[in-house]
Amino acid sequence: PKYEVNVPEDTPPDTEVLRITATDQDEKNKLTYTLLSSTDPFSLRKFRLDPGTGVLYTAERLDHETMHQHTLTVMVRSCDLLPSVRCVSHKLFYIPLPLPSTLQVRDQDIPVKRNLVRVIVNVLDTNDNAPWFSGSPYVGRVFESAAIGSAVLQVSALDKDKGQNAEIIYSI
Repeated sequence: PKYEVNVPEDTPPDTEVLRITATDQDEKNKLTYTLLSSTDPFSLRKFRLDPGTGVLYTAERLDHETMHQHTLTVMVRSCDLLPSVRCVSHKLFYIPLPLPSTLQVRDQDIPVKRNLVRVIVNVLDTNDNAPWFSGSPYVGRVFESAAIGSAVLQVSALDKDKGQNAEIIYSI
């Protein structure tokens, strides 16, 4: 399965981008959503996922010129809700242990079912960069005898935006 969504780059942080939905035939099971991985670790900082609802939010401003597409992997897990056990997402912890040490971890044999979904976030370019002149200041000279319509000076401007947002219109 795959979700694909378009998000303008000027979208503020904490904006809902997408609601990932999953169903479980066993109604007593609780679903937990986790932002598992990305093709680029940079993308994991740009988004956050509500583990209870599956809503994906922007965590930071997006920038089309830096990265125009983010590919994320979301895991949805289902676990039987026993009164004494919580269904939690895995986090990575560093625990310094004196050597030699033995660390035992048990999962209490709770049946956990999971599925993965790919989420593609396309960052749409907005006109967020101002054009600039590449050779400023410009100085032009014209002879008194120059014909009307003669070229006096040629200027050049650039814009970091792409496509239509990078088109430059000159006027005096």
